[in-house]
Amino acid sequence: MNAVDQIPNRQETLMHSPEQQALNGGHNGKNQHQSHHVEETDEQDQRLFFALDGSNDGLWDWDMVSDTVYFSPRWLEMIGYQPDELPHTFATWEALVHPDDYVRVERVIQDHIYEDIPYEAEFRMRAKDGQWKWIMARGKVVEHNEQGIPLRMTGVHTDIDQRKREQEELQRNRALLQGMLDALPAVVYVKDLETG
Repeated sequence: MNAVDQIPNRQETLMHSPEQQALNGGHNGKNQHQSHHVEETDEQDQRLFFALDGSNDGLWDWDMVSDTVYFSPRWLEMIGYQPDELPHTFATWEALVHPDDYVRVERVIQDHIYEDIPYEAEFRMRAKDGQWKWIMARGKVVEHNEQGIPLRMTGVHTDIDQRKREQEELQRNRALLQGMLDALPAVVYVKDLETG
């Protein structure tokens, strides 16, 4: 089964529902327009699915009213969990964020919600095996009520653990080299053999 087969065909589902079959009694322009709209929506859903699947990012969708969060299978997989192993609440995310990163990331979220500053943050999350993994989160409030109060925020997590570990290793190596150079008793002259 390929990725296309895994995408629910919204048009087919809608066309076979009892409500749609009742509407299909007469084929007027309105029904044709609705059918075309469903096809466009289905195509947009497929594009979104392929883009998200190709990016290897994990999706999260936070209902700020009920405080529930949808965590996609990839989101969970990044930190070693299977679907339904964790409660789908904002408190779950809070509990997994590294204590040294939490206040900073919470401030970035609040700045986005109340000051419309883009939400993008890098932080560590505790994986199922107890290790800390670096994640980059991006998202935005996508729904407000009539008073402008945010109702829903959605976004993605990207696994940046390998890149962060490589950066940390590079910083350690630079510090070691600098320490060795600082300890030398004489001046060291470095000559580029290619340019002379």
